[in-house]
Amino acid sequence: KDMLHKMFPCKLKQFSISSWLGFRRSEEGTVTVEAAIWLPFWVFFTFGIAEIALLFYGQARTLSISQDAVRSYSVGEIATGGEVTDLIIASMSQVSTDVEVQFGIVDGTATAIVTVPAYDLAGRIGIFSALSNFNVTVVAQQAREF
Repeated sequence: KDMLHKMFPCKLKQFSISSWLGFRRSEEGTVTVEAAIWLPFWVFFTFGIAEIALLFYGQARTLSISQDAVRSYSVGEIATGGEVTDLIIASMSQVSTDVEVQFGIVDGTATAIVTVPAYDLAGRIGIFSALSNFNVTVVAQQAREF
C-alpha cells in the first residue's frame, strides 16, 4: 500500500455501497446525457429545414428562369418556341438534367410549363426520401407584346 501511495499521491477512495448510491443520486453530467439524446433529433430537424428551404429556393429559381425565357419570347428577342425550350433547359442544366418544358401560345399569351424532380431542387440532402417521388411544376405566362 505504501508503494502505491508513493506512485499515486492522490487519495484513493474505497469502494463501498454508500459511494455507489451517492454516484447514482448525483446529478452531475445529466446535461451531457440529455444533449446526447437530443442531438440527433436537432441535427435531423436542422437538415430537414435546410432541405425544405432549398426546395423552395429551387422552385423560385426555376420560376425566374422560365419567366425570363417567356419574357424574351414575348418581346421578340427569341423567335421560336423551340428556342424558349432550349433556353430553359440550358439554364436549368446546373440544377437538373431531368427538366421537362412545355411551351405554347394561346390567345396571344405565351406559356411555359416547367417540371423538375423535387429531389434535384432540394440539394440532394436526402432527409425526406419522399421527395424522390414528387415533381415541382412552375408555370410562366406573358402576353405577346409585338
